[in-house]
Amino acid sequence: MNTDGFKMGNGESGDIEAVLERARQEEAAARTPPPRARGRIVKEAKVSELDSPVLRVNRKAEHRKYSAFNMILLLFGVATAIVIYIGHIITVNRLAIDADRLAGEYNDLLRIRGQLQAEIDRKSARERIVGIATRQLDLHPPTGQANWIVVDESLLPEDGQPE
Repeated sequence: MNTDGFKMGNGESGDIEAVLERARQEEAAARTPPPRARGRIVKEAKVSELDSPVLRVNRKAEHRKYSAFNMILLLFGVATAIVIYIGHIITVNRLAIDADRLAGEYNDLLRIRGQLQAEIDRKSARERIVGIATRQLDLHPPTGQANWIVVDESLLPEDGQPE
């Protein structure tokens, strides 16, 4: 025990003035910034109790293998590729539907063409034409041998056309 009868909590004895002086020294030591460590990020902040700027040392800066920007850029690239891929799938499906529709139209056109060809063959048959010529136009097929007309080419003009 000392003369004042004051005993400190850590087992030391001393007077109140010595304790206050030591507290002032510790506070002053706390206010002085520690030396900057190389490779660390230091940020200045205000502490309201001390009303003075204090330098605070953050954790050590890390060099990441993949940065956040690169990861976001990669995600956007993957998303764009997926959108393009799905767009191509949709386009291919639409083209397949169009191809099926066009194939159906082509088959319909072939069927109609066959029907028209059958109708042409039916309407151009000799029996039908002779029947119409005899009934409606009162024409009759020739009974004798056909006579040939022979043209003397020496009587034709030089250009070959009749006058």
